[in-house]
Amino acid sequence: MPSQTPGSKVIDRFEGPYAFLSNFYPCPLVNPFAEAGAPVYPTLEHAFQAAKTNDPIERAQVRSAPTPGAAKRMGRRVTLRADWESSRVGVMRALLWAKFRAEPLLSMLRATGGAGLIEGNSWHDQIWGQCYCDTHADIPGQNLLGQLLMELRVRLPARESSMPSTTSATVLITGFDPFSGAERNPSGEIAVALDGETVAGAMIRGVVLPTAYDACVVALGMAMTQVRPDFVLLLGMLEGRRGIVPERVALNLDAASIADNDGNLRADQSIWSDGPVAYFSRLPVQAIAAAISAAGLPSGVSLSAGSFVCNHLFYEAMEMTEATAVRAGLIHVPALPDMVPAEVPSMPLEEMIRGIRAALEAILTP
Repeated sequence: MPSQTPGSKVIDRFEGPYAFLSNFYPCPLVNPFAEAGAPVYPTLEHAFQAAKTNDPIERAQVRSAPTPGAAKRMGRRVTLRADWESSRVGVMRALLWAKFRAEPLLSMLRATGGAGLIEGNSWHDQIWGQCYCDTHADIPGQNLLGQLLMELRVRLPARESSMPSTTSATVLITGFDPFSGAERNPSGEIAVALDGETVAGAMIRGVVLPTAYDACVVALGMAMTQVRPDFVLLLGMLEGRRGIVPERVALNLDAASIADNDGNLRADQSIWSDGPVAYFSRLPVQAIAAAISAAGLPSGVSLSAGSFVCNHLFYEAMEMTEATAVRAGLIHVPALPDMVPAEVPSMPLEEMIRGIRAALEAILTP
């Protein structure tokens, strides 16, 4: 995760003029979990504590707590959902985005500049902050809240819309790890193979993301913070797909019959409760398909990225890069021949890599 700009100041107490950084700050969040009735959570703390449980009665009780402190205490007594430990950072990140995505909080966070953000405290929280009591003063805390805020600050809309120059440009390519019992995932292998290459004058950086709804978004945000790309090319595998196919549309929908690698099973729920129904890719999908076809490989433009983790990440990437100069989109590749029966379409890894290089040429050609 990011740190502060070298030589900059440090904000180590979320109080006074910086109280807005605290999860206790009054900031109503409207239906962040896409629940029936569109309930409003008075603060981020109320929402975070309620997210610990899947019991609707317990969630309502936490939401109705008179203060964020009371909500925090109630959160210690709820029936903890099975995946909480693996998903809590992703939940916090999503809630922070919901809190700071609009004015005036958006500008207030951006105005902290390159300052280090540390949730200094005296209540022994070494996970989300840094405790300054005598016992912990010399022991570094994880400061996850401060780190997530600094990550978010980098990703906030920059109100730029111009096409980035491909001269000395950087492309971030992401793939996924194996899922649903498979031993391989070509999308991740392609990202690894292309990492460090130069295509059309642009540096390619490849990373492999976890096939999990929340975790992949957090990992993408961290990669974007580190790489600061001009283009983001998401890769995913779709079994049964014949060619290397750019996706035109990201849907605001999670709906799958299988669980992700963290055990999360989602059926017909919005990714963002107040987000648009869909985003269009900001990569030249027709040019990409034409370039792949010209390389002698099957391609075309798809209108459905599905509704599993690939589509989830595609939608979140569009949300992250909206109103910035970063161009992002998703390409699906087929399975590898050793992953499926002979009658199921597949493609050798070497051909997929060649096809993605052709796609990069199309993306980087003005």
